[in-house]
Amino acid sequence: KINLKPYCPTPKDQGQTSSCVGWATGYGALTAYRNLQANITAPALVNQRANSALFLYNQIAPKQNRCVKGAKITDALQVLKTNGNCLYREFDEFVQCPEQPSMALKKRAANYQIKDYFTLFQISDKANLKVLKTKQSLAEEKPVIIGIKVTADFWNLQNTDTIWQPKINATVGSHAMVV
Repeated sequence: KINLKPYCPTPKDQGQTSSCVGWATGYGALTAYRNLQANITAPALVNQRANSALFLYNQIAPKQNRCVKGAKITDALQVLKTNGNCLYREFDEFVQCPEQPSMALKKRAANYQIKDYFTLFQISDKANLKVLKTKQSLAEEKPVIIGIKVTADFWNLQNTDTIWQPKINATVGSHAMVV
């Protein structure tokens, strides 16, 4: 049994921008991992150390229909590996999509690079294997970034909803999240 939530920043709303990949990889997983490494759980400090979502998304968003189309998780992870990420307070609080980060900010982002990343499982793997590998990664105190197919009712979930029951064969899109 493990709970990485104390290391995670306060959830925020991505609004009308299809930036969930940036939120899951930069704001969620990278922030949680950094706080795990430093053993920081005080909510104010966890939030102060939060990494950017839009620094990543704005750089990898598809050129056509920018800010309206989602991005690839692997593209965000590659940016984290090669260039890093800045802090939320340095970028997200001041900009919207599609604004690009300055060169000075890109240089500071190198302070928050990851060494590498890997795929835990393939889409074609059986559900029980996916669950097992996700649990194993969490037990090793490594957040997991996932992408799921969603139905229209997903966007109507409320804070009081405990379980999402998607309608069969009604996929309308995808969503990235951090476990």
